Amino acid sequence: MFSGLAVYMPDAEALSLQEIIVMSGQGLSDDVLITIISSADALPELSQEDYGTLEKSGISPRVIEAIEQRRKAIQDASQPEPANPQSPDTSESAPDASELPDAAANAADQPAASPEESPAAPVNPASTDETAPAGNTETETAPAGNTETETASAENTETEKTSAAAPEVLTPIVGDSTVLAPLESSNVPLVFRKFFEEAYETYTVQAEVARRYARLQNETASERAYDSEVPKVIGYIQKIPVNPVGSLESCLALSETINPPLDTPLGATLSQCIGLALNELKAPAMAAVYLDQALQSKAKLRDFAPTLTTFLSVAHDTDYTSTSPMLINEHFGDVQTENKPEFLYFTGYSLVYGPSPDPALANQILSNIPKGTIYYARARFLMAVLAVRAPEFKFRTAAEYLNQVLDAVKESDVPAAYEIQNAAWLALARIAYENHAYSAADAFYRKVDINSHHLRDAIVENAWGHLFNNEHAQVLSLTHALRAPIFEKSWIPDLLLLEAGAYLGLCRYDMASRSLETLRTTTIADGTALKAYMAQTPARDYYNQIIKHAEAPENSPIPHSIYKRVLADSTFKMLHHSIRLLTDERQKLNQHVGPSFASWPKLRAVYDEAIAQRQQFMVTVISGIYDSVLSQLHALDISASQVAIEIRLAQRQREAECLKIVASGGQCASPESAPAASALQKRGNEAYWTFDGEFWRDEIMSYVSGVTSLCGD
Repeated sequence: MFSGLAVYMPDAEALSLQEIIVMSGQGLSDDVLITIISSADALPELSQEDYGTLEKSGISPRVIEAIEQRRKAIQDASQPEPANPQSPDTSESAPDASELPDAAANAADQPAASPEESPAAPVNPASTDETAPAGNTETETAPAGNTETETASAENTETEKTSAAAPEVLTPIVGDSTVLAPLESSNVPLVFRKFFEEAYETYTVQAEVARRYARLQNETASERAYDSEVPKVIGYIQKIPVNPVGSLESCLALSETINPPLDTPLGATLSQCIGLALNELKAPAMAAVYLDQALQSKAKLRDFAPTLTTFLSVAHDTDYTSTSPMLINEHFGDVQTENKPEFLYFTGYSLVYGPSPDPALANQILSNIPKGTIYYARARFLMAVLAVRAPEFKFRTAAEYLNQVLDAVKESDVPAAYEIQNAAWLALARIAYENHAYSAADAFYRKVDINSHHLRDAIVENAWGHLFNNEHAQVLSLTHALRAPIFEKSWIPDLLLLEAGAYLGLCRYDMASRSLETLRTTTIADGTALKAYMAQTPARDYYNQIIKHAEAPENSPIPHSIYKRVLADSTFKMLHHSIRLLTDERQKLNQHVGPSFASWPKLRAVYDEAIAQRQQFMVTVISGIYDSVLSQLHALDISASQVAIEIRLAQRQREAECLKIVASGGQCASPESAPAASALQKRGNEAYWTFDGEFWRDEIMSYVSGVTSLCGD
């Protein structure tokens, strides 16, 4: 059956050529079209021009031939048949051929199949004693025109009544003579089933055709009504600079009343109006959502280029990524030349960090950004990030991209160039670090400026590189720098483990043990407290508890170091920023337009839903952070245990060596015999001091440790 067709089809009783063309354009197959055509009661006569129209519209020769056959069949059926006195009158008993499907109509003139053959002929459903005598195996065959029959017995009478009420099939014997096939051995059930299947199929198709055609007519009328409202909405948009509240109210009210689909001109223009009005009212977070919808529409959007410019601005300010950037990209030809690099970068960025990531497509789009703008540098940096991601690990390719970034920002005076440059140095350092080129990594790490927000990561990672390279004094100088007030709010869980490893390398076992003990009683102990907190607190309350901790940390069950870890997470920061923006916008709009704004409840509901969705996602984000912290602290605890074992083994070995030295009359070095930092000779512009809480910005990367090694030669 065809009840599942996802297209609109006209009523098949009177079928026009235009309706056939529409159905073909909507994707109906030739078989379905032929079925519909074969059930039509009226078809126009095809002229030479009609043939050309059908061929240009993609109608296949099969369908055109079916149109001609059906039209001829309708024409033949409408002409009176010549009188035939030799044939019985069946005008009241046999169905007209025009009322049957084409296949059944063509078969009406054929002789009935034998019981052994497949049924092909329709059955006369209304046979009576006056049209044909009932067949019976125990009665004699009556002449074709005889209307009188003799009753052989009461049993034969019952048989005749039963047979007369049932449809019969005429089975050909020889020439024109026929006999009545017995019901028990005839193909009546098969023929009847075939007949009713065809009739039901035709009825279903025609009913579906009528429903879909009516729906198509209604939607066409709705679209015409939508189009008539577009000029009115454009007028609202033009009034936004002088009356943003009125324009917002009018567009929201019209959207609520009509609720047009987004891909209609009216739907796209309404989203455009609401987004531009919200931006004018200093509500960029929700403006980005509506403008994103407007730009994604398949409908032609008026003033696409300036609307895109506004959208890119609010998206940048609110850390917004498009939900479907490639739908906007379909209108790339409408983008102004000066905005194309920014638009391409935004599209690539959304494909990397948006809700539907596609790194391969992002890389392809980013590679099309030409040189000469800051977006070229940003694009190359993002391409470097994609190159080093698993499973690619294309370090050489990434390094080439990063060198292009540094060349691009060298002469740039754009404020964003500063952080892009520092991010590039840090990325190059990490590539060298991953390839165990620690000296090269140190050179790159030290290029990260002390005013950059990448400084903490650069110092911590560089300290690990020095530790792996057995440069223990440099490790201690960097851990000393990490205690500066500028890093007070940073989460650096491995700081004490770094110190313990450095002291172990300098054979300062007591100092290494003290660092490990402090690590266990502070950072690792906070992990135990976090685990207890998670067991007692529902996940839905995590975000509210973070907010409460910010207001009163002394009363919070969350360890302060864990709180700092949450704040350092980039996903949390972006999501929290979005929630705060939406909440503030909702509050300001409520104060500004709420009392006199008839559509405010609808807009407020949109804000409430957007905030609720982000808060729900925040539960997942914070839960992931907590799980990551517990995993990291567990690994840290294992590492601390391993360092503790190494300390004990080294101490025993040291004691054994000291015993040998003392036994031979020598003396072992002790911590008290090490020279003090102030007694060390200064070289060049080096300076030595004890850190007492002060901070000199120009010296933070130049600390030198005064702790000497007790390991001996």
